[in-house]
Formats: sequence, structure tokens, C-alpha cells
Amino acid sequence: MSAKKPNELIDRYEEMLRGTVSCYFDTDEIDEISDYYESKGQLSKALHAIEFGLNLHPDNVDLKLKEARYMLYLDRADEAKRIMSELADYSLDATLIRAELLFIDGYMSDGHALLLAMSVSYTHLRAHETGRNLVCRLLLEKKKKGRKRNRMIIKGILLNIKTT
Repeated sequence: MSAKKPNELIDRYEEMLRGTVSCYFDTDEIDEISDYYESKGQLSKALHAIEFGLNLHPDNVDLKLKEARYMLYLDRADEAKRIMSELADYSLDATLIRAELLFIDGYMSDGHALLLAMSVSYTHLRAHETGRNLVCRLLLEKKKKGRKRNRMIIKGILLNIKTT
């Protein structure tokens, strides 16, 4: 998190967009800026902040993952697929995005298998959890932000798990 107050960071970013100042932002600040716009429901602005950040930090995997996630939110799955095809990251976020892309493409059993494989390797697996319960818990714990999107993903996963 930035040491500056969020409003100061957003003000500085928006001033830079207006062309009144030239600024540098580190990856944490870019992440915070995109989170701010996402929390306000302004996903296009959040994506723009991420794209700006990738111009400054082109190899940052976390920004690329967030870009792919925003592409999914904005129904731009083909662009999300392109981004994910360039990443070798298999973090929790990357796996959830890949699974959602498989569901979108109609590969329900492949998406389900990917999520179950993730649940087996996940170090916080609780003794009583099934793969289905773990996937739901992981999605809910991921972040408090984006709860509406997480609920949509969970509904899709539960429907897909029930049909397989």
C-alpha cells in the first residue's frame, strides 16, 4: 500500500491523465489505483490504470493477471486468453482465471479438473473439505473486493460441478 492517502494517489494519477503533471507510479500504487476504480464500479478506468502500469512495468505478472481478470469482467475473453497464454504463472489467481476461461469455452470438465487439481495442491486444505467446498472457500477468501464477481464465479462452478 502506498504511504499516501488513497485520495492523494488518485488525485495525482488523474492529474497525470489530464496532462498537468508527469508522474511515476510503482506497481503497488498502480494496484491501489485500479482497486479504487474497481471498488467504484469503474472497470474501464481500472483497466486503463493497469494498462498504464504495464507500460511502466511490462514484465509484472501481477499486473498482467489483473489485466486478464478485468478483461473477463468486461466480457473480453479473447483478450484474457491472449494474456494468459503468454503467462507461465500458476498462482491461485492465474488458475482461477484459466478455469473461468475453460468454462466460458464450454470445457466444463477441464475447468472442473483444473480447480480440483488446485484444491489438492492447495496447502490450506482442511480435512473435511471436498474439492467443491474448497473452491468456494478459496474464491470467497481471495479478496473482499469483487464479492459480486466471486459470487458469479461460484455459481458457475457449482452449476458445472453438479453437472459433471
